[in-house]
Amino acid sequence: APRAEEALGAVRGGSDFDTDAFYIALSAWAKPFCMECSSPFLVKWYNDKRAETAGGLNSIEAPDTAVAYALFTVPGYLDV
Repeated sequence: APRAEEALGAVRGGSDFDTDAFYIALSAWAKPFCMECSSPFLVKWYNDKRAETAGGLNSIEAPDTAVAYALFTVPGYLDV
């Protein structure tokens, strides 16, 4: 199976959607809200990891080849 980076490279080559440009734009948008954005990843990779570590809970309902991003708060911003 190809590594996520290789698979994402194939997505970039076969589509007009620029995952890197979107990552930069989403990161800039999230910054004023004290949030950060993950690098792009494939839904299949994420769901496989959730199956390994959490019994499949909180999986993403999307095609395996879809590109996803995670938004999260910066450490210390939400003190729960």
